[in-house]
Amino acid sequence: MIEPIWVNEADALRTHDFVLTLNGGAPGVRDHNLLLSALARPRQHFAYATSPAIIDMAAALAAGEINEQQYAQFLRDTTTPSTPAQSPPPGA
Repeated sequence: MIEPIWVNEADALRTHDFVLTLNGGAPGVRDHNLLLSALARPRQHFAYATSPAIIDMAAALAAGEINEQQYAQFLRDTTTPSTPAQSPPPGA
């Protein structure tokens, strides 16, 4: 497999800033090392997996972004408990 074009730190921060301009929130990074760790996950998968697939590397990046919560305001305002869908009463 040809080595992919990786998401770098500057791109990740620019994307985060863009999302904040659309939705609001606290700017900045809570822990810079967590950001670097999340960005390194797909590279590690590429280097050590026996047959790396692009979808697996994308999943590794997403998992790193979600699990490590490196941004100052990440999950606090972007995830809210969803209300279960209401089923219509029988016969309605």
